[in-house]
Amino acid sequence: MYRILCNSLRNYANEFDNDTGDPRFRPVYFLRLIEDPDEYARHKLANTGEYRLLSHFLWTLEDCERSAQTLHELKMLGIEGKPCSDADFSETNRIWQLFIKKAYWRD
Repeated sequence: MYRILCNSLRNYANEFDNDTGDPRFRPVYFLRLIEDPDEYARHKLANTGEYRLLSHFLWTLEDCERSAQTLHELKMLGIEGKPCSDADFSETNRIWQLFIKKAYWRD
């Protein structure tokens, strides 16, 4: 599931040329950290805004059964959620669910 999620995220980002200013890409730009555990670790050490957003978003998914496998795989890579932000993730969650449903997955 992790591979599918990363593939979907890349495909979604490519639709917007990785433009973090695009309002359709902005809700998920911080998810790019899950693609590279080393980059995630650097952001975690620096406690960046992107790390805090990702961490809190993943924490909000802990009760979501559809995301359980992906969260487990991320945890195995050292990527875990914890509460540390007050951001609204409603749009991020909607796009995440599309990723889980393979809406942007291309093999």
